[in-house]
Amino acid sequence: MSGALLPLPSSLPSMRRVRTGPTSPTKRNDEKWCRRLTLDQHVWLAALQEVCTPETCPSMTTSPSWLFVCAAHSTAPDPPCSALSYMLHTSSGASALLTSPRYFPSSLSVSPQGSKLLLAVSRRLFRAFAHCHAAHGDVFARLEDETGLVRRFAALSERFGLVDEAEGEVIPGFVGGGFSHGEEEDELDDDEGGIRAVDEPHGSESP
Repeated sequence: MSGALLPLPSSLPSMRRVRTGPTSPTKRNDEKWCRRLTLDQHVWLAALQEVCTPETCPSMTTSPSWLFVCAAHSTAPDPPCSALSYMLHTSSGASALLTSPRYFPSSLSVSPQGSKLLLAVSRRLFRAFAHCHAAHGDVFARLEDETGLVRRFAALSERFGLVDEAEGEVIPGFVGGGFSHGEEEDELDDDEGGIRAVDEPHGSESP
C-alpha cells in the first residue's frame, strides 16, 4: 500500500476553528471524538509532507527508543514504511475503521471490541504528533499554535486513558494533564467529523 499525498490547505490559520466547541466528550460518543481527531489531523499530515520525507525520516520513530512497524500490511515491508507513509496509512485505516458498521454499529454504545480498537487507533494517531515533536519541532510548534489539536488530544487521553504513560511521555506534559502550548484555552468540540490490532515497536508494547 502506498501513501497517497494529501492536498496542502491554502491557509493553515483558517483551520483554527478546530480549537473551539461547546461541550466536553462523554464515554457514549468516544468513537466520534476519535473520528474527529482523525479528520482534524489531516491538517498536520498535509503540512508534514513538506518536511517529512523518506529521505529525512525513513522509519517511524517518536524518540531514540521507539521505532514502529506499520500495521497496514499483512507482512512487514522491507524496507519498512517511512514515517510519512506510516502516518498516512494510519489515518486512512483509522477513517475506514471508525466508520465501519461492523465494529461500530451503533452511535449509542461501543462494544468491548470497539473500545479496544479505539485505544489502538488513538495510540497510532498520537504517534504522528510524537514524531512531529521529535523530528520536526518547529513544525510542531507552529501547527499546535494554529490548531490546539495536541492539547485537545491530551485532554481526551487524560479523561479516557487513550495513550499510556510510557509512550505519552515523549511529548512533555502530555501525560498527567500538564500539556500546554500557546496562550489560548481550548474547549472540546462535539462535532463529528481494517486496522490491525498490533504494530510492534523496537522493544515491547502491549497491543
